[in-house]
Amino acid sequence: MTYLQFLYLLVVIANLIILGILLWRTQKKKDNNNNDEDGGIEEFTEPTLDLPPGVTWPVDSPVVEKEPVSV
Repeated sequence: MTYLQFLYLLVVIANLIILGILLWRTQKKKDNNNNDEDGGIEEFTEPTLDLPPGVTWPVDSPVVEKEPVSV
């Protein structure tokens, strides 16, 4: 076996090992995602925003009516 054949074999083996690891990790992630038991519906809860002291959300924002612009 020549030196180049040995290097080629080494590269092929390294690629097979990397491919095996990547396939194993993706399969592991697929298995973890199937445990949700909610029928595939995502539960979305709106985040609660912590405002600084003295800042409040407006109850009703003022309605601004734009006047028509004549051309």
